[in-house]
Amino acid sequence: MASVHTDALYGKDYKWDRCGKLSPACEKWFVEEACFYECDVNIAKFRVEQECNKADGTANDNLWQVMGVPMKASQCDQWYEDCKDDLFCAGDETKGYWDMATCDHRKDCKPFKELYSDGKDICEVMWGGSFKYETDEKNAYSFTFPAGVPNPNDLVLPSTLFPANHCKGNQTDECPSKVEFSLIQRSRAAEKAGAASAQKAAAEMAAMDSRMDAENARMRETMAAMQADFDQVRADLGAAEKIGLGAVVMACLASAVSLALALASVWGPSKAAFEDLDAPQRA
Repeated sequence: MASVHTDALYGKDYKWDRCGKLSPACEKWFVEEACFYECDVNIAKFRVEQECNKADGTANDNLWQVMGVPMKASQCDQWYEDCKDDLFCAGDETKGYWDMATCDHRKDCKPFKELYSDGKDICEVMWGGSFKYETDEKNAYSFTFPAGVPNPNDLVLPSTLFPANHCKGNQTDECPSKVEFSLIQRSRAAEKAGAASAQKAAAEMAAMDSRMDAENARMRETMAAMQADFDQVRADLGAAEKIGLGAVVMACLASAVSLALALASVWGPSKAAFEDLDAPQRA
């Protein structure tokens, strides 16, 4: 993946993540664009410079430039959707990728949706006219295609000819499959980390539920004992009518002592348990 990262290809001033790491869905499109631009031979049909060498015989240093390469509108639109909330820093006036070096990434970063209006802007404005937003997709190229299949771009616009002087270069269909594998691996790693975190949270919740169930059971037992004490008080009062006031006082005192002991047994463990539940959990 490093071979198509702009930090390696074009220098640190042209990194697509100068404003911070892009989301995987957004970053994928920049990688795929770099693969297409640098690896797909079909793009040479739209080369600005027709001659490989200058008049003096030296190599033409502008062979990289292309204009108006028709790209699938649906992919341009998806690129916008996947990036619209990510931060980006482009040329102040042109909003072009290649004017990125004029942008101060410490203060000029904005969401894509504030820089570009839609997928058409992404493909045409951001890339300075290199690409054309094409709604007739049977006559448009793809930034990306599934790994393991022939390059569909080889079948697009067969009547459009390459320049007479086909300059030396490299072509590969490996790039999309490598990029796809890399992004899938990162996605799976993120999912695995998320699953582990969710599993830990579920275990903590289960332990908390178990502690609360035990506390509730203890409270129910205590309440049952308290009810028995109240029943005994009522029985004592009934008996007091027969045995006199002194016995009533003694019975009431005994019941009060029993009730106090019961309340203490409830409040002490329950208070400690709930204070423990409110305390921060150790990671």
